[in-house]
Amino acid sequence: MSASLSPTDVDIETALDATLRQAEAGNFAAAEQSCIALLGLLSQDGPQRDGAIYLLAMIRRDMGRPEEVVAFFKQAAESAGATAFHIMNYADCLARLGYVDEATRQYRRVSDSEPDAGREIENLTTRPFFPAFAGAHQPARQAYMAAAIHRKRQGDGPLRILEIGSYIGASAFSWTSAAAALTERGTIIHCVDKWAAYDAPGVGTDALTLSLASGAAGRLFQHNLRFFPPQATIERFEGTSSAIMPTLTGPYDLIYLDGSHLYDDVRSDLRMSQPLLAEGGFLCGDDLERQLADCDEASLRASIAHDIIPDSGPDQFLHPGVTLAVGEMFGPVSAYRGFWIMEKRGNGFRPVSLTGATGWLPRHWPDQQQTRVAADIQADGILAGLV
Repeated sequence: MSASLSPTDVDIETALDATLRQAEAGNFAAAEQSCIALLGLLSQDGPQRDGAIYLLAMIRRDMGRPEEVVAFFKQAAESAGATAFHIMNYADCLARLGYVDEATRQYRRVSDSEPDAGREIENLTTRPFFPAFAGAHQPARQAYMAAAIHRKRQGDGPLRILEIGSYIGASAFSWTSAAAALTERGTIIHCVDKWAAYDAPGVGTDALTLSLASGAAGRLFQHNLRFFPPQATIERFEGTSSAIMPTLTGPYDLIYLDGSHLYDDVRSDLRMSQPLLAEGGFLCGDDLERQLADCDEASLRASIAHDIIPDSGPDQFLHPGVTLAVGEMFGPVSAYRGFWIMEKRGNGFRPVSLTGATGWLPRHWPDQQQTRVAADIQADGILAGLV
């Protein structure tokens, strides 16, 4: 929509409705621009301008920027004319920011008249809360991660896991839930994350980075710990991997790298992991969309300072630092839809076959994602099944 148009050229209600449909379809960037253009036309206060402002706030919240609009939603929810709609939106914003107890209190204000509020209360009080799953691009990785746990089902004592990059706890929940479902062993998992903003070219406006900077990720991680399996012991280490890993004592049965994806950081994490890993232990990680042998190495090195770059492959992007560092360290690795894994043997590493292993269906993910996981695993034909 052109901002040079006048209100007489545009059917405002139709334009607002079209913008809402864009947002409902997940086209948030286009919807945001449409809203801004509409507000440029609606210079006079009135119901249409109020509606456009409110819609813009909802869009920015759903884009993963709730810290920008929480004060707006709070004012609407506490105004004399507040409706259940205003209160529900405020509660949703609070939950996304990790203020789960206050979000639950807000939902309870309208739970007698709004069935959706009761469902949200149940969601927040009976299971972990992961608001970022709508953007998950390879949910089947969690099933392959669980299959790695199945490979470790034999042994005495709890599985010892080191996770570099825990964010809001989704992967840690999968590790511990898989151990509870697929083994008779408990889990001790050490979770390392800054839970704070980080800087890299092209990084700083995405939902993940904003939630780290606002503290939402750390609050959600702490909330989600309430719902981990009772067999699991979780210890949180707040700081960079380079600062925390030298203070840890192995051996770990599995080390998972999903922290910074910048080349120097990945290379450092790979190097520091090896002395902490048990003989026969698994060193693995996320976001290996392509292996080095399948890429133009010169192009990757030209992008070495970037966290993520566009790519012509099926994922449509890749992490050059992960591809380069893993490729330099190991050469080709065993990989499953971007989840890579190698086994420590003596002074070297060997690939890990997950063929015939059993995976775990990540039931903390939305139904749509679970359906996709099951379909992808069946299509791959590698795992024996999912529990």
